[in-house]
Amino acid sequence: GLLSLRKRCSSFTKEAGRHDVLIDNAGTRSWWATRRTLVPNGKNVTISAPKHLVLGPLRHTLFRKAVSVFDSRSFASFTASTSRADLDVLADMLADGRLSPVIERTHPLEDAPVALAAVAAGHAAGKHVIRLHARRFGGERVRAWSPQGRFTEGASRIDGSVLEGVDARGKHLFYSWSSGDILHVHLGLFGKFRVHATDPPPPTDGTRLAWEAPSGTLYLAGATIVELIDPASREAIEHRLGPDPLAPRDDDAARFAERLSARSVPIGAALLDQKAIAGVGNVYRAELLFLVGVDPATPAKDLDAGQVERLWAAAVERLRAGELSGRIVTVDPAEVGARSARDLRRDDRLYAYKRDGQPCRRCGSEIRTTELGGRSIWWCPRCQR
Repeated sequence: GLLSLRKRCSSFTKEAGRHDVLIDNAGTRSWWATRRTLVPNGKNVTISAPKHLVLGPLRHTLFRKAVSVFDSRSFASFTASTSRADLDVLADMLADGRLSPVIERTHPLEDAPVALAAVAAGHAAGKHVIRLHARRFGGERVRAWSPQGRFTEGASRIDGSVLEGVDARGKHLFYSWSSGDILHVHLGLFGKFRVHATDPPPPTDGTRLAWEAPSGTLYLAGATIVELIDPASREAIEHRLGPDPLAPRDDDAARFAERLSARSVPIGAALLDQKAIAGVGNVYRAELLFLVGVDPATPAKDLDAGQVERLWAAAVERLRAGELSGRIVTVDPAEVGARSARDLRRDDRLYAYKRDGQPCRRCGSEIRTTELGGRSIWWCPRCQR
């Protein structure tokens, strides 16, 4: 492969002599920082759009070019324009495993063209899976089978069918087929899709479902739920789920309040219950509770109407923003001296999540952590009472 880099962008240059090729699409890192991570005779490639080749990147570009004359590590620079064809090539390289994205957490590679910033929590990852699968396989007839053998009957029912649509509710994915069947998938913690544009490798022994179509081959393994259902069953599943902040309906705020009022568990645990609210992951639950000033240990039923209303409104606003931007940002930029959310450093984007022992950005108190609902949660004891 060209590059296999699974470290945070802020730390990868600390790894000496690890990589054969470094592809830099910003051009703002110094030659001394980038050369350290390359093996002898390694290659540094800078790719920028012409409008981004301003003074900073241009200075680094000229300096690298000059230094590379005396160094075994070589340098190349290109300018590129954005086009659908370029993105399709990148998508195919990612899907084939020939290129790994620089992201904080490794996701299924077919998600990378849409989710390069690692939307690592809650519902957003499901939405990105939907976009890619609908774009690649929508309207195509597939040949389906179950390499593992545990979904043989279901695969035979959709074999030869056309994928008509893909939708989600919370973390539940629904694939509608021309046969009238609905494929219901919940990835759980370990489920993964693998999409191969060409020359797919043999499926692993754990692959529950595989299908081939003109545009590629898909493998699904490790999912918690893989089943065929009818429209009535889908409706029942959606009814059991809590309201979805990314697809809010007119009565969802009232439904959210009703479901919390029936729960005596801590609100920090209730927010991970898909029957209370769909798709809020561990990052968002900590951040949402900080934003509305609620102690995560407070029994869900004890929240007053104003707190519940603000919590639902914050969930809708923040999850939508995260889906659109491809990253989770909850901090007000002004509170950390930034002009906009785009100027925030990675470590400045969140108020509480994984900040135990650090001072609260608002009051200076020490952020604490505990476990609720089987997952760690972080909060400020002064701002969240």
